[in-house]
Amino acid sequence: MAQSSFFGDNLPRRQYDELSEMYTVQDKHGWGQKILIQALMRRAMADVQRIMQIREEKPQLQNLVRAGVVGDAMMENIVTAEKELDAEVQELMAEAEMYKKGWGQTIFQEAGTMLQMQVQKQAQLQQQQQQQQQQQQQPQQESKKIEPAKPAPLQKPEVKSSSASVASKKESETTKDSPVLVDEADAVPEVLSEEELRRRADAMAEQLMREEAAAGGAGGGSKKKKKNKGKK
Repeated sequence: MAQSSFFGDNLPRRQYDELSEMYTVQDKHGWGQKILIQALMRRAMADVQRIMQIREEKPQLQNLVRAGVVGDAMMENIVTAEKELDAEVQELMAEAEMYKKGWGQTIFQEAGTMLQMQVQKQAQLQQQQQQQQQQQQQPQQESKKIEPAKPAPLQKPEVKSSSASVASKKESETTKDSPVLVDEADAVPEVLSEEELRRRADAMAEQLMREEAAAGGAGGGSKKKKKNKGKK
């Protein structure tokens, strides 16, 4: 019978055969028997995994062969692998009976229990790793939520126009002799935008033009009165 390539190399079986040549059950220290029993159990666990794989994949493969998706060679391969696995199970049960009478009938049940324990242990380890990752990510997310304080905007220097400077001079002359009460709120300079500065400068320029026009009209009227007096 041709050997199947469905499973590949049976490493646990090969390791058990190598250890059987190195150790014997009649070892006076008892180490050989312990090592061989452990190796045989690993071999049984590998056989249980192969049995479960065939039970799961064989029906699906049969449906694919009926549908014409895959050829008959795939089905022949899995049938050959199933026969090889049956022979492996019988050989392993005979080996187990050599170490302990009746163990050949229970070794696969024990191997299945150990496989379930391994799956549960791996699931617990994955859960612990996920919890640790979540705990590590929580401080990073909280630090991202706390935004750093924004720097205060730079204050632009106040630019005064010529008309604004003239008006400020007049205001300073009128307030030289009068006492000035400075409030704490007034002591803080007001920060104005460029638009507000232009608006105030234009308003003061218009006010100065009105004052100059009014002063010019008053001067012209006094000159006319003097000319009339001279004519009289």
